[in-house]
Amino acid sequence: MKNKYLFYLLVVFIGTNVSYADSLFIAPSYFFTYGNYNNNSSSVSNALYLTSYLSSRVTLINHYDNLSIDLRKDTAYLQNTLHTGFLLNLYPYYFKFHYAYKQGEYSISDSSLYSDYTNLYSLETMYYQNMILVGLSLTHINSNGILNSNLLNNQKINQLTLRLDYTFSPSLLFSLKPNYTNLTDGRRLYSVASRITFFPINSLAIKLFGFAGERAYYFDNDLLTNFNQDETQKSQIGVQLDYYPSYYTLISAGFQYTKFTSFTINYFFIGIRHGLFI
Repeated sequence: MKNKYLFYLLVVFIGTNVSYADSLFIAPSYFFTYGNYNNNSSSVSNALYLTSYLSSRVTLINHYDNLSIDLRKDTAYLQNTLHTGFLLNLYPYYFKFHYAYKQGEYSISDSSLYSDYTNLYSLETMYYQNMILVGLSLTHINSNGILNSNLLNNQKINQLTLRLDYTFSPSLLFSLKPNYTNLTDGRRLYSVASRITFFPINSLAIKLFGFAGERAYYFDNDLLTNFNQDETQKSQIGVQLDYYPSYYTLISAGFQYTKFTSFTINYFFIGIRHGLFI
């Protein structure tokens, strides 16, 4: 399996450097996230992203994430995620497609207990007119392994998410995303997520975000985040600061609080992104 990951990364991260133009604009980025659980667990995530602007119409996005969770003494969970996607610009229509493969492994004292794996597919269609972007996305997730304390070994998740993004002014943007989630264990969940982005100055963005309602295995196709826990997620609230020291460079940091049925997590994250022509 390690060879499979290395081969995938080699193909994706090098293969995206193919372009029919004289030069290619790429934007590599790195994000570090630390999670503090109220049940004395903790997590560390190291994520790499590569955005390649293949043309004015096609943007390719690739992502690798390594997540480790210390559950309790001598018990750990390690998950690797491989993700690829693209954005197709056919103004005023836009299309997003994402595919992700996740493999996780539980271990005690470095001895493997069992593993799980997940396949994620997501497609969104969007339409832009008069500072308003509306969209509809469908996400299908198939997760296999020992997924909860009841030894559930398979969960199929279907999500329908609507999008309403409105630009009040160049310095103020608002996003609203209602979501419906259907799981094979019988749960039918509804939630509404929102995000406000404010630029007090051109080089600084302040983002406030969160959701109300209930959701599970939620995939955010803007941030490329997937809460891959079987428990129902009850709420989320967070703040993010994006600083642009130059036109092609972004430094981002933030905090997020999220609540599940039986535990809560405080996330702290920091990252950097830089664009360049090659």
